Amino acid sequence: MTRIDAASDANRRQPSGPLLIWLAIQLLALGIGAARVKLWARAPLPGEQFSIDVMFVMQIVAASLLFPFVTRDLLTTITIASTSLPFIALAGLLSGTSSGRLMLAALYLILWLLGLAMLAQASMQPFARIASSCGLVLLSIGIPILVYLNREFSTSRSESWGTPLSPTLGVLAVLGKLSQSGWSWVSPIGAFSIGFVVKLARQRMRDSLSTSICPQPPTTCG
Repeated sequence: MTRIDAASDANRRQPSGPLLIWLAIQLLALGIGAARVKLWARAPLPGEQFSIDVMFVMQIVAASLLFPFVTRDLLTTITIASTSLPFIALAGLLSGTSSGRLMLAALYLILWLLGLAMLAQASMQPFARIASSCGLVLLSIGIPILVYLNREFSTSRSESWGTPLSPTLGVLAVLGKLSQSGWSWVSPIGAFSIGFVVKLARQRMRDSLSTSICPQPPTTCG
C-alpha cells in the first residue's frame, strides 16, 4: 500500500461523515419536540413532553438503519455516543424527565451503540452485514409496529412480549413510558454478547488456520 492509499484509507475512517449525519438526525428530533409537532391525532398537550421519547426513538432507529456506518469502529462509536449526551439532556429538559431516568436511558443507548459496534466488527463479510442490518431493522422498527397493531386491533393489549426483543421499546420502558422490567435490557446486552462471541470465534478460527498453514515459529516460516 502506497502512502497516498494509506492516507486515503485514513480519511475514509474519520468520524466526520457519520458525525454530521448523526448531528442532523438529533437536531431534527430536538426540533420536533421544541416545535410541539403533533405526531398523531389527539396528541395531548403540551407537545414537548414527548421530546425525550422522540429523541431516543430516533437515535435507536437511526443507529439501526445506518448500521454499520455510524458504528464502524471504536473511534466513531465513541464520538457518536458522546455527542448524543447533550441532545439527550436538552430533550430531557424540554420534557421534564427526571435525571435518574435520563441517565438510565442514556446508558441504554450507549450499550446499544457498543453492541452495534461489536456486531460491525464481527460481521465483516457483505452477506453478514446485510443480514445483520435486516435483523436490526426488524428489531427496532418491525416489532414496535407489531406491538402497535396488537394494541389497536387485538383484545390483548400487552406490549411486554416485545420489550425484551426491541431496543426501541426497551428504551421507552427504561424511560417509564411502558411497563418496565429487567428484560428491557436484553436487546443491547444481547447485541454486544452476540458480536463478542462471533468475533472471538472468528479470531480463533483465523489463529487455527494460520497455525495449520505455518506450524513453525514465525522466524523460520516464509
